[in-house]
Amino acid sequence: MDGLLVLSKSNLPMNLKCFAIVVSMAWMLQLSGAAQTRMPDFFSNGMVLQQQTAAPIWGTDKPNVKVTIKASWGKQATTTTDASGRWKLTLPTPAAGGPYNINISASNNIELNDVWIGEVWLCSGQSNMEMPVKGYTNQPVLGSNEAILQSTNPQIRFYHTARANSLQPQYNAVGSWKAASPEHTPNFSATAYFFAKKINAVLNVPVGIIQSAWGASTIESWMDSVTLTAFPQVTIPATLPAQNHNRTPMLLYLCRLLHLRGAVVSGRSQQRECT
Repeated sequence: MDGLLVLSKSNLPMNLKCFAIVVSMAWMLQLSGAAQTRMPDFFSNGMVLQQQTAAPIWGTDKPNVKVTIKASWGKQATTTTDASGRWKLTLPTPAAGGPYNINISASNNIELNDVWIGEVWLCSGQSNMEMPVKGYTNQPVLGSNEAILQSTNPQIRFYHTARANSLQPQYNAVGSWKAASPEHTPNFSATAYFFAKKINAVLNVPVGIIQSAWGASTIESWMDSVTLTAFPQVTIPATLPAQNHNRTPMLLYLCRLLHLRGAVVSGRSQQRECT
């Protein structure tokens, strides 16, 4: 088998026999781990799903495995992984509220806790969207100190996608959901935070913000290849450039938007963006 070193234990010293056993066990554990159900970081504790819609949920597992999702608000959905191990289904969501929990059962079980139902918005763009509530050096945000101190609100959640560079489609981005608080709010997008605060105050519902912004990025970097073909003056690179990743056509779409397709939906199943 490729990549597997086979040792005959019969002619090995005792210490090497033990080593061979440990290596074999580690290899088997690695294989079993690869067969488990996995989901993008977006689907994690503390997340917010769009209210009163068919919320898409997806992940990977072994091929032809049954996947069942049960939510504590009384809804469930079932599907089967395809030949490549990918799966996707939709889960009906109730009116705004929470917290709830969601159980995903397949090759293994995943339990998502502290799940809220409300309004979910994607906030993307350049530095005016990326600038945090705490501001930058010599670039303060007016009233930020008071806003941060008074920001504790479990109904306002942010998911901040990390920067990544690749010309290959990325189906996950490192990130985690954080609730508004003096600890976390300073690093939230200032524009997005005050927008979320207003939505929460007016509608009295949980608000989930997906923050995916990069200062000085170009619109071409957030667009897919099909859309860019309409603009012959734009060259889609064949290799990853050494710099200016935020200005490279298609790169931010592949790394910071592609994996979120279908995650941001309104009550009318329309994607909504705050830019």
